[in-house]
Amino acid sequence: MIEENPGHDSKKGSEQSSGSVANPPAETPIDKTSGKPSGKSGEEKPKQPRKLLVEIAKGDELAPFEKETLRVAKQTYRLTLWAIVIAAVGAAFVLEQLQQMTWNNQILAGQSESAVAGAVESERNTRAQINAMQDQVDAIKRQMRQDQRPYIEVILGGPGPDKEFGINMPNNVLHLPLKMTVLGKTPAKHVHGRLFLEVVKVNQDPLLEKNTAPALDTFSGIVFPNVPQEVHAIRMKAKRGNKLGEFDLAKDSEASDLLAYRSYLAAYGTYTYDDAFNIQHWTKFCVTFHAKSPVEYPIPGCVRYNDVDNNQ
Repeated sequence: MIEENPGHDSKKGSEQSSGSVANPPAETPIDKTSGKPSGKSGEEKPKQPRKLLVEIAKGDELAPFEKETLRVAKQTYRLTLWAIVIAAVGAAFVLEQLQQMTWNNQILAGQSESAVAGAVESERNTRAQINAMQDQVDAIKRQMRQDQRPYIEVILGGPGPDKEFGINMPNNVLHLPLKMTVLGKTPAKHVHGRLFLEVVKVNQDPLLEKNTAPALDTFSGIVFPNVPQEVHAIRMKAKRGNKLGEFDLAKDSEASDLLAYRSYLAAYGTYTYDDAFNIQHWTKFCVTFHAKSPVEYPIPGCVRYNDVDNNQ
């Protein structure tokens, strides 16, 4: 053990000063010209290092102050170790908690993302199901309307007794009886018919849409199903000024051609009406009549003209 003791240093110093031989002072060179010291020596000597006195304590017995200091140092060392251990345990605990919180947050974030994705997918599936159900409901409605809707059928009416359709009677109104029937389960409302009658050569088609003659308009507020109604297709004259339309009379040449099978009568037109659901419908019809002929000859243009709507 090395210990620096000032008391011993002073004592040792005094002993060394008393026991050591003093070095004679160095001679100072003198300038011969002036007789004064020149301040320079012949040889410069290095400075001597400063001596440090060290006292080696002998014996194992410690002084009370040293014992107390050593005890405090040991306690401080133990406390420092315990503090380091406690700090390490606390840091490990905090780190574990942070890792656990991070893991929990990641789990919650994953669950949240899964929940959001699941909610979006569920909403998409729900909308798809709603749309599918709506489509099914619409299909059922269309099917019900299609099943319940009325149709209008127009065919030739029976000639009946004493009905010559104005052919054999000079200067008589040229007309053709028809039978209009509403088919289906519900009545037709606001029924409006536009009827045309035309004398056509046997090798020709009727004018149909190209006919510029006035139509005979018929109106019915409501027509119940499966109750035939007799109507007449009558040829009309073109209007002149503000004068109302008039019936067109049969000419002698037209009557002779009809009776000789050189011409035939074509009745055609349209019916528009509403169903019980206030959906508008229409029917196009075309029928032909050969006077006093036991056989009906189909006319291609007239057959193609027949049509109905598909409104739902």
